[in-house]
Order: sequence, then structure tokens, then C-alpha cells
Amino acid sequence: MFVLGGPQDMWEEDKYPWLHMEKQAIKDWVAERAKPYFGVCLGHQLLADSLGGKVGLSDVGEHGVFNIDIPRNPNPLVAGLSERHKVVQWHMAEVSAASPGAQILGSSEVSPIQVLAVGEHALSTQFHSECGAQSLMTWTQTPGYIDIFEAHKGKGSYEKFLRQAYSAMSEINTTSERLYENLVSATKLVA
Repeated sequence: MFVLGGPQDMWEEDKYPWLHMEKQAIKDWVAERAKPYFGVCLGHQLLADSLGGKVGLSDVGEHGVFNIDIPRNPNPLVAGLSERHKVVQWHMAEVSAASPGAQILGSSEVSPIQVLAVGEHALSTQFHSECGAQSLMTWTQTPGYIDIFEAHKGKGSYEKFLRQAYSAMSEINTTSERLYENLVSATKLVA
């Protein structure tokens, strides 16, 4: 199961009733059936919440290119990764407490729970591990996205973000590919 990001906040069940079913499906898939799961941003937050973790608004959020740290760890989901990575962030909500049994595998200065694992079958990232050059173009063309970004970071900040992201894209892609390959390998999925 792949659960990506979205403009919703995971606590907005009244506005988005499907979130109830999504959380139950994630809980059943990951906790009850131990099936492979990959979550990004909202998918990261939904995984934590559906398994008993806590999610809330960050004091500052992260919008742009940031460093995350992934300390050396025997979990195969982070095998072969160096300890520091540039990633694309776009969030105001964050996981503030991991669910029981989940392992925190990565952090940033702003958001201490950037990468979560449940066993060796479920992996989630607060950062946008799916983000490539095409994603950046889609975000640029999506009405309102630039306004949202600049409301948090200031006028003209989106252009600076694009320059930073394109400059770091090789590293961003390498990190994302490694995470995906590790999940495929650990869960014996066929890529």
C-alpha cells in the first residue's frame, strides 16, 4: 500500500470522511496483516495516527529543501544510506510521538520524527520522498501551491526553493531510490 501526501490534515475527518476508512485500512494492512506499506507526508502521519501515535501542528513547519539525519541503524529499510540527506519538505503537521512498536529512523532539526518503520514491512517519511523534477513542475502548475509556500516562507521564496531543489535533485533522487529499493528488498516485493 502506498499512501502519498495531500492538502488534508489527518484530523480533518469531518471535512474528509474518507479519512476514517483510510486509517482503518492502514491499521488493518500494517498492524493486522503485516503487509508492505510506504507512506509520504500525509501517509506518514496517517500511519503514525492509525497505530496509536500522535500528530499535530508544528510550531514552524518545513517548506523547502532541508537536511535530515538517518543515524546508522541495523533496520534493512535504511541500509546503505549515509547519515545526512537533502530532502524536499512541505508540511505544517508532523508526527510528535511514534506509535507503540514503531522505530524512529530519521529526524530533522525542526521535526524529530522524519522516518518511521514498523518492523521491516512498513516505512514512512515526513519529507517528500516521491519528489522529483516532474513533481516540482506539477506543484508549480497547481493553483494556490506557490501562494501557500510563500505565505510560510515569504514573497519570492518559491523560486529560491526551486533552485535549491533542482540543484540537490540528484541527491534527493538517490535517497528516494534507496528507500524504495530497501522496502522492495525487505518485503520481497517485485519491482
